Order: sequence, then structure tokens, then C-alpha cells
Amino acid sequence: RSAITLWPLKALDFPKFIDMKVLSIGPRTESELFKLVSYGFQLKNIKSIDIQSYSDLITLGDMVDIPFKDNSFDLIIMGWVLTYTNEPSKAISEVIRVAKNDCLISLCHSHTSEFPGNGFSNVHINSSDVMLDFFKENLGYVYFKYHPFDEKKYKRNYGRSNYLVKIKK
Repeated sequence: RSAITLWPLKALDFPKFIDMKVLSIGPRTESELFKLVSYGFQLKNIKSIDIQSYSDLITLGDMVDIPFKDNSFDLIIMGWVLTYTNEPSKAISEVIRVAKNDCLISLCHSHTSEFPGNGFSNVHINSSDVMLDFFKENLGYVYFKYHPFDEKKYKRNYGRSNYLVKIKK
């Protein structure tokens, strides 16, 4: 599952993974960080936060109050975490704050049509438009977007979305 956030990124030919400063939000375990290393990122350039962890590689922290300086990261990965907050706008604002100009943001999350926020949050991100609106004027280029409810012809009540966007400041 951790590779899904990286697949769209692998299609781009300009990022130099070895030099990028990376923030992984909600990696759960070290395996997600080691997946980044296997893709060519330097472990010394990877920071991560989660609200709980057993690992010294993962800083305890909350995505609505990220414990890093402004303009720190070239790539931010948010895999399956945005649906765990009732404040996705605040979380995205924090992501924008710690992102450098032209930072790439990779987001994935799961959805059901029956429960807002997949049953964890009271915010229902039920389309790509809702997701991308969180970035407001800081939304740069959208390299990849997929939301299972964007195409009404597919009668689905569940699925996962995936985005890769560039931040402009």
C-alpha cells in the first residue's frame, strides 16, 4: 500500500530523489520509510510524523500541527491519513507551510459513499474537486488525480483516491 503513493511520482523524470527532503505523514511503521529508500531517497533526508510510533525514525506529531520549520520539504507524502481528521483544511495548510515552493505532494485515501470521511472524520471528501480545493491558491500543477466517485458511470460505493500535485508559494 505504501508504494501506491509513489507510483505517480515514478512517472516524472525531473525529480532527483537522492537530493529531495521528504516528509512522510502517518507512515505507521518503518517499512514505509524503507520503501522510500528502495525508490532512491536518502534515509538521512526523510522525516516522518505519526501520532503514535515505536520507532526513533518516526517523530511523534500531528498533521494539524506539524513540528517542522516552514519551507523544509521537496516532497510530502500523505498516505491514508487525511480521513482521520475533522480538520483537513488545517492539515493541508500545515502541509503547505512546511512545503518548499514547487514541493510535490502525494496523497492517497480510502472512501465509502455511506460514511463521511470513511467513518473516521465528519468531512466527506467525495470528489477530486473537494480534495483539490483544500490547497486553494497554493495549488500548482496537478500531475495525477483519481477519485473513485468522479466518474458517476461507475456505480461504486467505495474506493481509494490518489493525487500528485505541485505547491506554488
